[in-house]
Amino acid sequence: MQVIMVFPRDFIDGIDGFIPWDDAKNLMDSVSKKVIWMPRDDAERSKIWVQPIPCAILRDSLGRYCVFRQIRQQRKDLSSRLSFFVGGHVDHCSIGDDVPSIFYETVRREVREEIGVTLDDTPTPVGVVVDGSSLMASRHIGFVYEIRVDSNVKSQSDEEFSTRSKYNGKFLDIADRSRFRGTFDPWSSIVFSQYMEGGFATDVGRQLMLPLY
Repeated sequence: MQVIMVFPRDFIDGIDGFIPWDDAKNLMDSVSKKVIWMPRDDAERSKIWVQPIPCAILRDSLGRYCVFRQIRQQRKDLSSRLSFFVGGHVDHCSIGDDVPSIFYETVRREVREEIGVTLDDTPTPVGVVVDGSSLMASRHIGFVYEIRVDSNVKSQSDEEFSTRSKYNGKFLDIADRSRFRGTFDPWSSIVFSQYMEGGFATDVGRQLMLPLY
C-alpha cells in the first residue's frame, strides 16, 4: 500500500492557475505545518485533502522546454497529451521532516527514475500550479521546479509516458510551443499560458482534442 503526503484542501480554495514562487512560497510555509500521511487510495477519494506533486520542467540553454507524450489514461484531459512535467507523489519513505527538502529529494528521485538524469544542484522552484476546473483535477497540486538539461533525454518508463512517441523527450522552441498548445495536458497548458515566454495572457483551453501522435 502506497502512503503519500497530503495537506488540507482549504489551502487552495479559490486558487486556479499558476502562482509564481514569490507568492507561492508563503503557501509552502503554511502547507509545511499541516501535512499528514495517508494511503493513496484514500487520498484519491478525499474531498478535504489534496496531494502535493513536486515536479520538474526541463529547459535547455536555447530556452527550449522538453515535452513527453503521456500514455492513454482514463482521464480524458490527460490521455495521450503532451506534458512538460516529470514528477510524482511524495512517498512516506522520504527522509526527514523538512517539507521543502523532501520536495527537492522527490524531484531528484523522479527525474533520475523517469529520464535517467542525476541532478547535482538543487532544483530551482518557480511556482505552484493548480487546475481548479474540477474536484478531480484539483486533487493534485504541482510544486514546480525548473532544471537545466542540455543533453538528450528520453523517458524509459512506460507507466507515465509513451516511450515510442516521437515526442518523448522533444525540446520545443517558442514557435513549436505555440503550435502545439492545443495538445498540452491541463498543467502544461496553464504553465505555457501563464509562465513560459511566448505564451498568452489568458488560458488557451485545457481539453482540446489532439490532432497528432
